[in-house]
Amino acid sequence: MKSFRLPFIVALVAITTLAGCHSSRMPYLSDAQRDVEETVSVTYGSTIATGDQLYIYVYSQNPAAVKSLNQETNHIAEANGDQSAGSVQGYTVSQQGTILFPIVGTIEAEGKSLDQLRLELEGILKQKKIVKDPVVTVKRMNFHVTVIGEVRMPQVLYPAGERITLLEALSVCGDITDDGMPNRILIARRDDDGIIYGMVDLTSSETLTSPYYYLQQNDIVYVEPKDKKKRTATRDDNIPAYITTGASIIRLAYSIIGHYYRNNRH
Repeated sequence: MKSFRLPFIVALVAITTLAGCHSSRMPYLSDAQRDVEETVSVTYGSTIATGDQLYIYVYSQNPAAVKSLNQETNHIAEANGDQSAGSVQGYTVSQQGTILFPIVGTIEAEGKSLDQLRLELEGILKQKKIVKDPVVTVKRMNFHVTVIGEVRMPQVLYPAGERITLLEALSVCGDITDDGMPNRILIARRDDDGIIYGMVDLTSSETLTSPYYYLQQNDIVYVEPKDKKKRTATRDDNIPAYITTGASIIRLAYSIIGHYYRNNRH
């Protein structure tokens, strides 16, 4: 019985290995020219939206002049009983698209870039003579994108900076699985009118100039799976070659095992 089981297991492993070696993955950026320097112009723009949490800090050569302006950002969460460390609270953009900044009052934030809001704050502080030499820093604290579908590790990503590309996001998620379609990447993005959808083909070099190449706050990336017909067609086209190769491997395995048994009988 043992002499039958071992060859069978070897054959099964050989066939499994063959199946694992096959991949119908399409190469990324396949139409891009190789060894040719090409300038690609890609602009990145991300605007503030309702629900965003903003870190705003005002610097000055006179620390006393900006102390009251930075109380919210440097607030220690004593009310919650957290005395261990400084808890950065930030400014949450209201449903009306505004933030309430100390002394200055209500400021429109929605639809502006971080740089636009920074410059506006510096201008207001100077105009109202609140701070003579303000240097304002504005950052988004809750920047995140969601990657789902046919990737190895679907997850919500929280990039350290304010910018992440589609390729970087997929890389962090372990890349697209063999059942995913690199030429059908759906991006769901929120704008002023609701949700817009864009389709990206990673096999095309046009990906690099797509408005979805740089992901934005709250983007959802969905990698579509291959449909059953495509998977079946891909396998059917190559089955004869796999059978021939598989048979050769099985014959070799039986030959090795037979030689082993003959030598061990003596």
